Amino acid sequence: MVFQSNRLDIKPSRRLLLLVMVVHLLALMAIMVALSQPWIVTGLTLLVIVHGYYIARRYVFLLSDHSVHALLWTSQGMEVVFANGVQLEVAVDGESVVMAGAVLLRLKMLSSRSYLRVPLFSDCCNADALRRLRVLLKCRLNAADSSVSASRDS
Repeated sequence: MVFQSNRLDIKPSRRLLLLVMVVHLLALMAIMVALSQPWIVTGLTLLVIVHGYYIARRYVFLLSDHSVHALLWTSQGMEVVFANGVQLEVAVDGESVVMAGAVLLRLKMLSSRSYLRVPLFSDCCNADALRRLRVLLKCRLNAADSSVSASRDS
């Protein structure tokens, strides 16, 4: 019997980098087209560039201390491992999205009231571990949806 690890190690994703670049370039083009005041265009351009740098640093290149480097799951729940080595217990929120090419996780940290967003594309991790996570998430999200609809019916 082969033991399957319940750990998903996250690496930098080229697909996420491309998506971030396209969205920020579209924002820059919209700023250029919509505004005629050069000082407003310059200020908004700098804001878009700073935001793109922040998003790329935290979610694409995983350089921030708050970047998630691994997900661990057991029958009791899930944990995230940050870049600085801190492990926190989390719960999957119902707003998480599971698609064929990507998983967009919204995790509620149980130690605080804050939420954590983790975008996972197929090129940022092991394919088998991502498949197991998608199956786990689909089962949990479907069970949560059926319990919500059952409570609405009664």
